[in-house]
Amino acid sequence: MTEKKMVYPGDELGGEEEFLAGPGTVVEDHMILSAQVGELDYNPKEHMVSVKPAKPMNEVHHGDVVIATVADLKTSMVTLDIQRIELKDRAVMGETHAAIHVAKCSHDYVRELEDVYRITDVVRARVIQAAPSIQLDTRDDGYGVIKARCHGCRQTMVLKDGRLWCEECERYEDRKLSTRYGGDYPTGTEHLTYEKGEE
Repeated sequence: MTEKKMVYPGDELGGEEEFLAGPGTVVEDHMILSAQVGELDYNPKEHMVSVKPAKPMNEVHHGDVVIATVADLKTSMVTLDIQRIELKDRAVMGETHAAIHVAKCSHDYVRELEDVYRITDVVRARVIQAAPSIQLDTRDDGYGVIKARCHGCRQTMVLKDGRLWCEECERYEDRKLSTRYGGDYPTGTEHLTYEKGEE
């Protein structure tokens, strides 16, 4: 009889003398343990125990469109943390750190990176390289900042006259904006919170 239940990393699934260790498991001291959150699967025919992921994860591939948050601004590049792959509702596995070279930020000349991006900006970008490092491109109209907070008060900014406007501070800020700025769709950053004055 096949038994199925949810298991978590470190849960004991059985001994090596009873079963073969299948995908999603590890062996420690002759004991088979779960290596991930998922559904326990005993295969009586092959005497194998495995763990199927609760939600299969996504890897980032060339050509994917991703939603990422700006983590830092370097001399010639922006570093970001990928939050999700667009049109996919599962977690991203593997490498999630990415970069945009200054030449890939905008079709316009970029004198200072702070003119196009600020730390914590939410960015929609296209993956132009997935290995050995993830490289992104935001030059085209659909790519760029889709959500930004005021550099001063950290309130979410709105579009006004084609620029970002802070209603609290009553001032403009510039970014490389996506044509999708302010759209009401999941960004994968809803869990992030920011304090006033936080960079």
